[in-house]
Amino acid sequence: MAVDRAETDYHLTPNGWITGDSRGMFMEKRAATTPPLDRVLTLTHKMVQSSRHSPEERWVIVAWRGDATDEQIGELRAKFPPPFDPNDE
Repeated sequence: MAVDRAETDYHLTPNGWITGDSRGMFMEKRAATTPPLDRVLTLTHKMVQSSRHSPEERWVIVAWRGDATDEQIGELRAKFPPPFDPNDE
């Protein structure tokens, strides 16, 4: 069983990144927020620490992708760096 687990959604829009829902072991449960209508991509940043003595494991998954092309997404990502450590991808 993990000693800590958390994840946060990040929505890429034409105006930059918008932080979405966060979920975790020690977070108060709250209602989900509605993603922005102009989002082109939603990434979920995940973190798990399996024991007090182990390092955090972090990674990113694509949670949702709209109709934008790879080129369009690449341009937005170049213009707006991610709000999480890029090494986690």
